[in-house]
Order: sequence, then structure tokens, then C-alpha cells
Amino acid sequence: TGSADCITAYDSGNVNLSACGNICRDSGNHGVHVAGPGLAANNNIIRAPTQAGLFIGDTSTDPPTAFSGFTANGNNINGSSGSWGVGIVVLAASNGTLNGNISLNNLYYGLELWGYSSGECNNISITGNTLQGVVSQPVMLLGGATGYGVNVCTITGNNIFDGSNGIQIAANSDNNLVTVNTTSNVTTSISDSGAGNTTTGNKDV
Repeated sequence: TGSADCITAYDSGNVNLSACGNICRDSGNHGVHVAGPGLAANNNIIRAPTQAGLFIGDTSTDPPTAFSGFTANGNNINGSSGSWGVGIVVLAASNGTLNGNISLNNLYYGLELWGYSSGECNNISITGNTLQGVVSQPVMLLGGATGYGVNVCTITGNNIFDGSNGIQIAANSDNNLVTVNTTSNVTTSISDSGAGNTTTGNKDV
């Protein structure tokens, strides 16, 4: 609990940082904000942060410094609010896993991957998560201008519910595999504005 992040260590100069097994409540900003190659941000419980629950990205520079290699698995996030009211944000980070997370009752997205001018979000495995949207999408792949996208990611076996589009793939987010996900209580299961994305075996219940 506090006026800022519960845990702050988001300089991409961090190597093999571990932020695991923490309980964060009522933070004044993000719950856990971390970055750096070899990052492990696993098995955290985050409740009612003022901004994002788990923010993976180096915002100490403008534009953000990209990095590669992370795990964010088994986190339980509930009640993110504010302008960054997202359960899990990944910004300009690649070659990671987002597996077995629970992200509920967040103001905007359950999970957002955001490619930036300084680096794309590529080669990320998103598997076995439970993700809820409230006023927006449970899952958002957000690409910027050409070359700044979310690419070659695998989104499989997730339970996705509430909000508008279950999975929204924005323009310049390409060649992703979206398969065997279950959506419910969404307006559109999958909205795909990218190119070369494969969406098979998904079901809406």
C-alpha cells in the first residue's frame, strides 16, 4: 500500500530481476512495474491499484527502451483503474511468457501488448489465462505505425469474457496464432485488423 507503485524496478538495465510472490494492495500508481532482460514477475497478488496491475516495460526513457526475455506467470490481479486501468501491460518487450494469470474487474483491458517505436512485442506465449474486460477488450494487441506491432505471438487456451471485442488485434500486429480460446459475453469474439494472423478453433459460449 502506498502513494506510488508497490514495486518499482523498471530500468531495462536490470538483468535477471525477480519480482515474485508479492502481495500488493491499493497502490497509488501501478501495482508492480518492472523491466529488464531475464525478468521473472510470477505469482504476485495485486489488488485495486490506481493504475495498471502488472506493468512490464521500461518507461524511464522516452521512447521506452525495448528488452527481450521475461516471464509473467501465475499472477492474480483484480481491480485496476485510472488511465492505465489494465490488468497486465507489456510495452516494447519480446520473447516472453504470460501463462496462467488471472486478470479480473479491471477498468479497460485484462491484458494489453503494446508495440512501440523503440521496439515491438514479438514472440510472446499467452496461454491458459483468465482475462476479463469491463468497458474495453479482455485482450488487446496494439500496434503503432508500420513496424511497431505485436507479431508472431501465440494466444491459446485462454478464457476471455466481458467487454466489446474478446481479442482485438490492431493494425500492424501480424502473423500471430490465435487458437483454442473461449470467449463469452463479448460483442465480437475476435477483431483482426492485422495481416497474416491465424485464428482457428476458438469458440464463443
